[in-house]
Amino acid sequence: MNEQFRFVNNTDPMKTKQLNKGLDQLMDEGVAQLFTKEDNGRKIIGTVGALQFDVIQYRLKHEYGASCDYEPVNLHKACW
Repeated sequence: MNEQFRFVNNTDPMKTKQLNKGLDQLMDEGVAQLFTKEDNGRKIIGTVGALQFDVIQYRLKHEYGASCDYEPVNLHKACW
């Protein structure tokens, strides 16, 4: 399996609560893993395939009313 990581950005600041709630619930379901950078607090989503990012984006929009986009991250492995 090929792990993939991307920064997640809130595209509608008025929907921050909805985005956070949606991310928390989706991560609890095991859709992906959420990491937070210690130095700046940015959220990173880790998945096992690129399609999962589309699934997360779709579900956030249609189930939680929140929208997001992604930025590439130069990571290959997460350690905690």
